[in-house]
Amino acid sequence: MTTDLRTITDRINQFQLASPSKFKVQFFGGPSGVNLGFDGGDASIIVEDVTMPGRTLSTVERRSFGPVQELPYERTFGGDIEVVFKLMGSSNDSFNIRVAMEKWMDEIIGGGLRDTNTGMIMQDRKQYVCDMRIQVFSQDFKTPSLTLRCFEVFPKTINSISLSDNTTDSYVRQSVNFSYRDYEIE
Repeated sequence: MTTDLRTITDRINQFQLASPSKFKVQFFGGPSGVNLGFDGGDASIIVEDVTMPGRTLSTVERRSFGPVQELPYERTFGGDIEVVFKLMGSSNDSFNIRVAMEKWMDEIIGGGLRDTNTGMIMQDRKQYVCDMRIQVFSQDFKTPSLTLRCFEVFPKTINSISLSDNTTDSYVRQSVNFSYRDYEIE
């Protein structure tokens, strides 16, 4: 069976490659009292970079006879979701992602939500987590090639910001690591 070059290029042109620069990040829910400043949960306008979560299978080595075999027993989700935000130069808290993330973390730990005897957080987890959707698009930016819905997301780390007077043609970036429980492909 022979295939000419024209047939191959026609088949390739039928599909568009997904682009790493065509993505959308949305947040659904979140703690009351924290304004993330996203219109309808869509953070894409201020997200510069996002690391999609990965997944592994935990295994155990077993040997009944012969060579050792690895047997999978559960799926695990390793690492955090890192999101790099473009920091807005506004004194309005609703446009400053750093302030919003600080308030979100304070809602989780502070504000009388801890038991003073045990140090445990007294509130229900559902009160401070939200869902996050990450979509990757092809070059036309119309139909998503891949959509992940991450569940029970909350900010775990607000990373430091490096400032320098040598970077006059740039803007400030705020990296935030989010913890999540699970994800699914939509």
